Amino acid sequence: MRNTRSYEFDKTLVCSTSHITIEDQKILEAPVSENSPLKADYEYGWIIWVDEALILNIFSEAFTMVLKKAKELGCNWIRLDQDGPTYYDFEEFEW
Repeated sequence: MRNTRSYEFDKTLVCSTSHITIEDQKILEAPVSENSPLKADYEYGWIIWVDEALILNIFSEAFTMVLKKAKELGCNWIRLDQDGPTYYDFEEFEW
């Protein structure tokens, strides 16, 4: 293993689960399959690999806009958190 003086960071956009639809939630809660995004569940939401989610093209238009913004910002991951921040430029849903 090689020692290095620099650290590697991976950017993650954090946002509220209110920016996804109930249909998006169902996709994220479904068992892992061939058409599932690379994701990790955690107590307050999900962590999703942005590239995989965009490639699969299975999410709502509203959530796809959030994913595209994350990619534009240089993020590899998005963390959907029930207490995460909401952003005025994304649609919000109550479910």
